Amino acid sequence: MVVWARVPDRNGIIKPNPRPVVITAVHPSVKTAPFVAYGVSTRPPADTDEPIFPLPWDAETGGTTGFYQWCALVLRWQVIVEQEQVDESIPFGMIPPDLFDAILRAIDDAKTWR
Repeated sequence: MVVWARVPDRNGIIKPNPRPVVITAVHPSVKTAPFVAYGVSTRPPADTDEPIFPLPWDAETGGTTGFYQWCALVLRWQVIVEQEQVDESIPFGMIPPDLFDAILRAIDDAKTWR
């Protein structure tokens, strides 16, 4: 699932506007527990080889992910999100199961990136 939350950027700064994150793990039984997510960048990478995973988007409809412009999951930008950090006024997006599996593999592969 894609949600928008007020989480720190890669420099540890929490900006006033929420940013998109992809939820990768939730507590199995406590629905109010924090969850693990990875940040999504809406700016194409500039002069960096940081591992990213481009996400589907559609300029007219947002598609299933809810993204209307180019974006990519930043594979080494993990955040722990508290439920109250989620902005529920912004529609959630969905990640299809086959894409989610590919994302998890890419995150795992990025752990050895240097």
